[in-house]
Amino acid sequence: MIEVIKDQKELARKLADSIATGDINQVHDLLDDEGEFTISDSNLELEIIDKYGFLNWIKPFLLERNLSSVNKIDYTIDQCLFCKIGNPVIIFEDGKFPIKTKEPWQREKLGFMLEFEGEKISGISICGVFLHADNPLNIEIHCSRY
Repeated sequence: MIEVIKDQKELARKLADSIATGDINQVHDLLDDEGEFTISDSNLELEIIDKYGFLNWIKPFLLERNLSSVNKIDYTIDQCLFCKIGNPVIIFEDGKFPIKTKEPWQREKLGFMLEFEGEKISGISICGVFLHADNPLNIEIHCSRY
């Protein structure tokens, strides 16, 4: 059990580092081919898609960051406190990336909650309820798939 938890933390750190540095090939290698991943579509609605849809969705964000003066996206790794208690949640840019809202005042802190199958990440959900990070705009407890 302890070894599994260590492996999950290491996979979470590897995914966070890969996204933070724009390494799309490493992101590809960490995701399970049969996984389900949540994104925010062009209407800012959440949608569950497959691995290749997720890679196509996140690639422009990574390219945009690589072209900017910021070399690495800041992140912290916390834990989910609602839908999958204890699972790692990666919070990028203090919850501002990659989900964007229509109005700045609507923004709440969000992160990628990870699920695992063996040595791969089999699911990513959008989570807003964390063990350690404050989320003052999170009035309603929710996770994207639960």
